[in-house]
Amino acid sequence: MPSAIASAAPSATASAAPSAIASAAPPATPPDAKASDVQEAPGSAPQTASPSCPSTLRVEKGDSFESITNRCYGSRTYQDLLVSHNHHERKGLRAGETLKIPPFETLAREHVAAKWASEMSAVAASYAHFRRAEPEIDRQLRSQKPGMGPYRPTAATKLELDAAASALRPVVEHLRAAGVRTKKFAQAVQAFEQLASGEGSFSTDYATEDIHQCFSYGISALK
Repeated sequence: MPSAIASAAPSATASAAPSAIASAAPPATPPDAKASDVQEAPGSAPQTASPSCPSTLRVEKGDSFESITNRCYGSRTYQDLLVSHNHHERKGLRAGETLKIPPFETLAREHVAAKWASEMSAVAASYAHFRRAEPEIDRQLRSQKPGMGPYRPTAATKLELDAAASALRPVVEHLRAAGVRTKKFAQAVQAFEQLASGEGSFSTDYATEDIHQCFSYGISALK
């Protein structure tokens, strides 16, 4: 997968170029909604960083962990976290069964070592700001020709991107001081900074997907 940010100026936040950038956040839905009832139209993530799905979701024919995590959390890359939360196997998802869809922070805390659990509130806050910015980023990038293209943040999106970087930056610094490899979280911070700057070129094919991967892989690295 090509990098989402190819020609933006380097940042001191990360030592490596960021991975790429996925789909817009769907609006919140009422409790006990069916998976097929959840629309994929853009919307804003709540301040609490809860997923844009009900807390329990009835599986419909054709659903998979991949499609559900993409719909509820913005990317399929979180599917292993949701599988584990439900004590399920990835295969064998059956129509009619019920899945628990926890807030992003709950997913994160369940998959990191206890000593890093307190860091997950900041990670979740960064994720929430990112999800509010994501629809506009996705709209601009995906409206362009395949390949690389410019991104110009609106004032509101820039505020969210700056807030996402500010929330995640102390996590990177804390983990780095503790001798923990922070490459993925650092790449997410760098991506936020570069998008907020409005400079450089970004992937129009993958939009924000690799930022989601930075969150997912960063969490997985803290076991």
